[in-house]
Amino acid sequence: MVTGPYLRSQDDPTGGKRGPARFRLRAGEKVLWTLLIVVASAVTVTACGQASPSEDNVVPPPQAAIDTLASTADADSGASSAAAASSVGAPSSVGAASSVGASSSVGASSSVGASSSVGASSSTSPATTEALPPVTVESSTSVGSVTGVTGPAATTAVAASVTTPTDPHPPVTITILYDNWVSRVGTRSDWGFACLVSGREKTVLFDTGKDGEILLSNMQALGIRSDDIDMVVLSHAHSDHTGGLLHVVTRSPAVAVYHPVSLSAGVIKRAQAAGAHLRAVEASVVIGQGLRIIGPLGSPAESALLVDTPRGHVLVTGCAHPGVVEMATAAADVVDGPVYAVIGGFHLLSHSAGRVDQIIRALKDLGVERCGPAHCTGEAATAQMRAAFGEGFIETGVGATVTF
Repeated sequence: MVTGPYLRSQDDPTGGKRGPARFRLRAGEKVLWTLLIVVASAVTVTACGQASPSEDNVVPPPQAAIDTLASTADADSGASSAAAASSVGAPSSVGAASSVGASSSVGASSSVGASSSVGASSSTSPATTEALPPVTVESSTSVGSVTGVTGPAATTAVAASVTTPTDPHPPVTITILYDNWVSRVGTRSDWGFACLVSGREKTVLFDTGKDGEILLSNMQALGIRSDDIDMVVLSHAHSDHTGGLLHVVTRSPAVAVYHPVSLSAGVIKRAQAAGAHLRAVEASVVIGQGLRIIGPLGSPAESALLVDTPRGHVLVTGCAHPGVVEMATAAADVVDGPVYAVIGGFHLLSHSAGRVDQIIRALKDLGVERCGPAHCTGEAATAQMRAAFGEGFIETGVGATVTF
């Protein structure tokens, strides 16, 4: 078996006779094969995104192997050129059974030549041979494959196919800005609700609480600026959800405000005077990438905000006057899929424990896995939901945050 043009028997029983099965590498071929291996290493490292071939994950050809190549040079090696040309690329030569990286992807978890060492380990005589060790490159990124070497002048090509996947739904964070109790020291509680939804194309302030001064104070305590807000969504016209609107729009005059048609004419007029762009909501509408207003439903007419997240659809409610189950059902119908989580006011203060249990079961039947009752839900109903949802329960209160 031909061992390759860079293998040389240490004990030549033919007395120096050359033939197809034994030949010595010409000086020019020695240079070509040495350059080929070095270039293949550099190209592979570059394609895999490494900083430079000098980094720890590149194993250079050992000096002993290069010395071995040098020792095989012979002044009268011209007679072996035909044999070399017929040997390289043959069924048992480099590029066939022992091609450079032909059976393994570059950088996946192995190397160039990882599954079959260049030159293999067989020889045409019992004499000992010295083989050039393969150059290995380790990386966690698969970059295609290296073509087999089919001749002395063949080049090694790397088919780079590195792609950076993009997540269509990056993480979404909901921060409670206004609630009946506090979760973080330095914030203030009050009857009402507001939260900030960030992580999508637009940052949304959902409801504005009852008192604009308290809202702004909580925002400052939590490191949230008015100009962080791209749009405001008002769930319904009650003052404990709309009272802080003017404080927001006077500091962010270009903000878009989605409001129920029942919002008072006086509030609308003052908001417009401050420069806000008001848009009445009469039906479900998409307001941005991964953001949709559901509703309005019931009386008083109330809308909810549906947010797409990596975990699923998250429904944010103000008071859920039409019923939290009814609003979750409407949201699921719009997107033709389950709602993963519901957070906000559920308006269960006057409901019995038995009725709350029914609501919990109905939410779970809809596919709701997480629940974050706030504002008007009531302490008793909140305790029942905490017990029922277990690890899926979301703690609320001013300053609380949850990321989906």
